[in-house]
Amino acid sequence: MASVCIKNIPHHVHARLKEQALRNRRSLNQEIVLLLEAAVSRGVGRRSDADEVLAAALAARRHCRGVLTDKDLARARKTGRA
Repeated sequence: MASVCIKNIPHHVHARLKEQALRNRRSLNQEIVLLLEAAVSRGVGRRSDADEVLAAALAARRHCRGVLTDKDLARARKTGRA
């Protein structure tokens, strides 16, 4: 396996990683590797993710015509739970 050295990690990020690793009963290294694997498998940071979110937002805006009423929100809640 390859090795990577990460420098200049902010103290608060390092502390949160250590806390999370402890909660999950993993070493700090294991926790970081799992987080990196999850981020890579989801494609975090890919341009296509941002494009998909923007497209969905624009479609929602067109659907609502810029104005949401209580009726629209109630319908959306019902649809989401159907």
